Amino acid sequence: MPIGQTSVKYTQDFALFEGQVLSNPGVNVVRERYNLSGAVIPFGRAVVVGGTKNAVILPNTTGLTPVGLTIINQYHSSPDLGDNTSIIGYPDKSLVSIVTRGGVDVVVYSATATDIDDPVFFRHANGTGLAGFGTFRNSTATDYTAWTAARFVKKTSGAGLSVINIGGF
Repeated sequence: MPIGQTSVKYTQDFALFEGQVLSNPGVNVVRERYNLSGAVIPFGRAVVVGGTKNAVILPNTTGLTPVGLTIINQYHSSPDLGDNTSIIGYPDKSLVSIVTRGGVDVVVYSATATDIDDPVFFRHANGTGLAGFGTFRNSTATDYTAWTAARFVKKTSGAGLSVINIGGF
């Protein structure tokens, strides 16, 4: 008895997480630095030089330029819930994986809806909820600084997870 042809559609919604890399980073774009901030640095956040050139901290004042974006790295990540705040990231005094350039797409939290090619602004003051140090938005606002080396590459309808590209445009 012949069997009729069937069609199979392979689709799967997948979860996005802050700091998740969605594109293949090229050679020499992932760097290892040390968290010397005294606190957990979450995944998917802008980081700046912190004391020495091999250390990073979350941006905490205006006028700072990000040196990279924290990513989830299966080889060096030591996820930590910190002080029971549900912040998952790199514990104090641990190695931190960051992407610095090279057209890498990374999942981040944006406080605003985003569109493809929107500019990126990073937060240099702590906010409430998810709007903490190093989070993002697509327009200027109090406590945010432009990051000219980055652009949004995902359209969203409101605050939440979006994707930025560092230096690949």
